[in-house]
Amino acid sequence: MSSFNLIEEHWLPCITSDGQRKELGIQEAIIKAHTLRELHDASPLVTASLHRLLLAILHRVFGPRSVADWQKLWRAGHFDPLPLDEYFRIWNGKNRFNLFDPAHPFYQSATLPLSYQDPKTGKVDSYQKPIANLVHELASGDNATLFDHTTEASPKAISPAEAARLLVAFQSFAVGGLLTLEKGQDPKRYKSADNAPVVKGAVTLVRGANLFETLMLNLHGEPFDTEGEDMPVWERDEQTIAEDRRPNGYIDLLTWQSRRIRLQPEADERGTVIKRVVIMKGNQFPDGYHRLGKETMIAFTKNEQAKPKEDPWPAIAFQENKALWRDSLSLFQSLEGKQARPKIVDWLNDLADNEIIPWSATYQLSVLGLSTSRAKIHFWRHEHLPLPMAYFDNKQYLDDLSECLKYAEDTDKALSTATWVLARGLADDKDSPRNIAKHLGVTSIFWSQLEQPFYGIMKEIPDDSNTALDKWVNLLWQTAWQAFQKGTRGLDHSARTLKALVAARGALGARLNKVLPKEMNND
Repeated sequence: MSSFNLIEEHWLPCITSDGQRKELGIQEAIIKAHTLRELHDASPLVTASLHRLLLAILHRVFGPRSVADWQKLWRAGHFDPLPLDEYFRIWNGKNRFNLFDPAHPFYQSATLPLSYQDPKTGKVDSYQKPIANLVHELASGDNATLFDHTTEASPKAISPAEAARLLVAFQSFAVGGLLTLEKGQDPKRYKSADNAPVVKGAVTLVRGANLFETLMLNLHGEPFDTEGEDMPVWERDEQTIAEDRRPNGYIDLLTWQSRRIRLQPEADERGTVIKRVVIMKGNQFPDGYHRLGKETMIAFTKNEQAKPKEDPWPAIAFQENKALWRDSLSLFQSLEGKQARPKIVDWLNDLADNEIIPWSATYQLSVLGLSTSRAKIHFWRHEHLPLPMAYFDNKQYLDDLSECLKYAEDTDKALSTATWVLARGLADDKDSPRNIAKHLGVTSIFWSQLEQPFYGIMKEIPDDSNTALDKWVNLLWQTAWQAFQKGTRGLDHSARTLKALVAARGALGARLNKVLPKEMNND
């Protein structure tokens, strides 16, 4: 019988203080967290999900229930191994962290059948699918191939360590759609499933100087009231069933079983590998249940046009042609009835108010997630933003940041106007102005040059906001002209083109003078 004990086996991808990748078991990773730089996987989905798993364990073992409890843990500088030893001794004794336990395989459903045999004909139909169906970056069905070129006809074989990482990630990021169901089950109830908890949202992780600080900075004291006994899934004796239910509490939410899954291990020359998996519907949130006020790692925005069955507070999510830093204000600021920043940022605010962490500190935000539409995955991202605590102690800094973002958006509109003027001058019967403008890609060039300078401006605003704003406006002016020049560099030198360029440059100059403060720009 195969066995893979996640408490002890090496499977968590950690980065040591000297930058080396080292896989550790759960217990060792937590105990040594203060000596490790970070927990990081090539997949941002795995990275986010593994942090949520460790946070669930820490909540169960240490709490904390209050700011004072949190402060004691923070000041210790490391996690006490004694309570961890006791906790893992209990649940290790029950095999709840064994990936292949026959009764309670970790994060899986032991009762899922592998196949169905027709009692009349004796024909056997397998419920098993290639492991690619569990992995967002592999090709399966009509899912886009992000990195890998595996096919369902040639299933990939993965190690138990990789399977464990992907299993945890899939429970958090499984995309809604059609699923396998058992013979005889009602398709209306079992054939499709909703998105997993954090699919529709940009997941934010606050980063500290080491893994201990990162875990602590995301360890919210009391995210929301429990509605029953709040416990992680591995402590439950009952199997996950396909049902709508509300999370009992935050630990339940962190270990939410959106799918019933059963890995099928087999042996080859490398030892135990997994090529096949059964995936069926698991827990879903009932109609009317919303994540606002409960999910700590996601920002939300109010949708005034939400239909009766739609969430009136959808999550801030990644957009294909828009970097998240352009919406960074939504991660830092809540506006009554309009937007809500991640609850973990509120928690940091409380910690600074209580003088537990300094207002002068600057942490990093890792923002991770994917973009989906109609059960298809388009892309995933892992973005980084600075998080200066000073912004939460002075509203003026947030106002200045908002002004910087508005100047950038207005400059984008000026570029779009100028590009449209140019495209209309170049268009003939074969090409529409819209296609020409898209092909030139001027605004894409503009935005691609601003991300890193924006982060620098963010850090400078608390020191000298006037100088920072002046620097930003001048940068926007220069970058706009550079982007226009670069986007139009390949055009021919015909009289028609030159005439269109003159008109477009005039439009750009006029618009920039209108939207950017004249005392700041260097026209």
